[in-house]
Amino acid sequence: MKNLFYLTLLGFLAAPQFARADCKSLRLRNFDGFHDFRQEPRPTIEFGVRAEDDCRYFATVDNAGASSYQTRVLRRYFGFGGELPISICLDAACTRHWKQIPEAAANADVLSGAFGNSGGETSLRYYPRLGTNEYPPYGDYDASFTVRLYEGAVDGSRVLRDIDTVRFSARVEKRIDVSLVSTGFPFDSTATSKTLDFGILSAGKEMGFDVLVKYNAGYRLRLSSENNGVMKHTGAEATLPYTLYLNNSPVALSGSRGAPVEVSQGSGLSAAAGLRFPGRVRIGSFGTARAGTYEDRLTLTVSTNE
Repeated sequence: MKNLFYLTLLGFLAAPQFARADCKSLRLRNFDGFHDFRQEPRPTIEFGVRAEDDCRYFATVDNAGASSYQTRVLRRYFGFGGELPISICLDAACTRHWKQIPEAAANADVLSGAFGNSGGETSLRYYPRLGTNEYPPYGDYDASFTVRLYEGAVDGSRVLRDIDTVRFSARVEKRIDVSLVSTGFPFDSTATSKTLDFGILSAGKEMGFDVLVKYNAGYRLRLSSENNGVMKHTGAEATLPYTLYLNNSPVALSGSRGAPVEVSQGSGLSAAAGLRFPGRVRIGSFGTARAGTYEDRLTLTVSTNE
C-alpha cells in the first residue's frame, strides 16, 4: 500500500507600487517667478496646482546651491562677498520650513494635497522671510530657487510632473552707525552722546571713553569743537586748555568749529563688534583760573565713503 502525499507550494509576489500614471495633467499654475523684498518685506506668495484626474501631489523647493534649507542665502551679484540669509516657510510665523527631498521626509515639510476623480485646481501659499545680518556689504542681492511638483507621496513613490523657478531680490543700502561708550564697553546703538564730568579740575587730569563705528560701505570720522579746542567758562570770558586723544594720537581742534577735522577713514566692512577708537581727554596746564564751570561740546560725525 502506498501513501501519497502532495505538497502544494503557494506564494504571491506583489507588484512594485509606483505613482499613478494617470495624472500627467498635474501642473503648476499662475506661478510668480519673481519677488523683490523692497516692495514687500514679509510677503505671502500664492500659486496654483491643477490636474484633470485624481491624484496625490506635493511641491518642494530647493536650496539654490546651499547645503541645507537652514543655510539658504541671497548673494550679492556685483563686487565680492556678501550674503543675506533667507528662510522659505510654510507658515507666516516661519515655524515650518519648505524643503526639498531628501530633507523633506513628511507632508509637514512640503506643500501637499490631493484631487478627486474629476481633478480640479487649488491654491498653495508660502512665506519667504529675510534673516538678520546687520551690516552686510551694500548692494543688490538675489538667488533663484527651483520649485518641483510631484505626483505621489513624500515618503513613497513619486513622479516629477512640473518644475519652475522663483527669483528673490533684495537691496542693502549703505549704512553707518556710531556709539559713544565708556572704555571697553560694547557697541550700543542708543549711546550717541556722552558727558565727561571732571569734577574739580586740575592739570593732567584725564577721563576716557570709546568711539565705536559699524559700517558696510567704508567710513569717514570727523570731529569738531564748539570752542575750537578749549573749555570755556559758562559765565565769564575765561578758558582752560585740554587735549583730546583718539587712538593715542592728539586731535588738533583749533578752528574745527567751522571746519571739522577728519581723524580717520577706511573702506569695506567693520567687524561684527564695530571698529573701536579709544579716546581720552587730558586737562592742560593752567595758572590761576576763574572759579566756576567750564565746558566744551564736541560733535562727532560719521559718513560712508564708498
